[in-house]
Amino acid sequence: MEGFSGQDKQFIKENLKVKVENLLLSNHRHQPKNIKILAEQIKARQKIQEKLPNWYDNFNLILPKSISVEQSSSELTANYKANITKGGTLIDLTGGMGIDFWAMSKNFEKAIYIEQNTDLKEVTEFNMNQLGINNAVFHIGNSINFIKNYNGKVDWIFVDPSRRDKMGGRVFSLADCEPNLLEIKELLLEKAENVLIKCSPMLDIDMATKQLGAISTIYIISVENEVKELLFHLSKSKRESIITKVVNFKNDKFDEFFFKTSDEKKLELKVGPIQKYLYEPNAGIMKAGVYKTISELFDCHKLHSNTHLYTSDRKIDNFPGRSFEIVDKLKPDKSAIKLKIPEQKANLTIRNFPGNIVDLRKNLSLKDGGDIYLFACTNNKNEKIILQTVKIN
Repeated sequence: MEGFSGQDKQFIKENLKVKVENLLLSNHRHQPKNIKILAEQIKARQKIQEKLPNWYDNFNLILPKSISVEQSSSELTANYKANITKGGTLIDLTGGMGIDFWAMSKNFEKAIYIEQNTDLKEVTEFNMNQLGINNAVFHIGNSINFIKNYNGKVDWIFVDPSRRDKMGGRVFSLADCEPNLLEIKELLLEKAENVLIKCSPMLDIDMATKQLGAISTIYIISVENEVKELLFHLSKSKRESIITKVVNFKNDKFDEFFFKTSDEKKLELKVGPIQKYLYEPNAGIMKAGVYKTISELFDCHKLHSNTHLYTSDRKIDNFPGRSFEIVDKLKPDKSAIKLKIPEQKANLTIRNFPGNIVDLRKNLSLKDGGDIYLFACTNNKNEKIILQTVKIN
């Protein structure tokens, strides 16, 4: 496979801010003959600017079709996977665009990439060469057949199953993905000491834990407080309890919160009255459902068993989420809000409260924004209230 000419690269570079539709509609006589191909490259680069900044700036790379770009990991999450995987040999059963493969392969003596789509495999192999990955072997074909016939054992197998059905719709359960991990999990553990499975953030963690078994660690990875990936580390090594790590990236840095699943089950939920400070767990904590451990570790309690907000009399500096100081407790009606907030402008959040945020904002005649944060919630007495707060940086 050959890369783009210098002239083509320059055209892509100069038109990265241009709408692709306008490029295709243009009849300018100096327009390149391969404008459709270049337009696809521009469109793909526009999509990866935020999540793949180093790839975005590298004009030696050829980007695959948009569906592969959309489903790819970000550089942040790929590099995190690289930090938890290393050894002699890695097999990536679902190579795709190769973002995860590119990051993880650097920590292995040998890395094997497998992909069923010939065009995608050719593009990825070309890009890996451009990126200086020289320990990789590329295969085209069925990954399950490959692993069945593979002689010996490897240190890690990575699999990111396709989450699209035959009609192109999204699927989330393990049984609906391709390959079906429930059918091949024993085979994978026969061939590898460790298996890392990337799953949809929509997947039910408890259900997946029961179905997969042999789980050593669960990783819940968020970027800017949005859960992006679930990772399940399967291992033959027996562990006393599954470790769950909640990872939250903010800018280029991340914080981790980890706990034992068995410890969470042993604890009792603490619920109590509203105190001076209010805490909202980050998205990863919410996905993990680690509500009892949070109370125990940070000496705080929930407002209600189903209200995922915490409160305490003292300020907690390292709470995994947002922190607020409570200014007032208000009735959830327009007159009470207008009396306390005359400008009727505030950031509104709903937690265990009837209706939806759009309707509530309309009913309260609230504009969005400003320095005031309102939480519509249910307290420990089952009362529907609104907490007026200010954010603590």
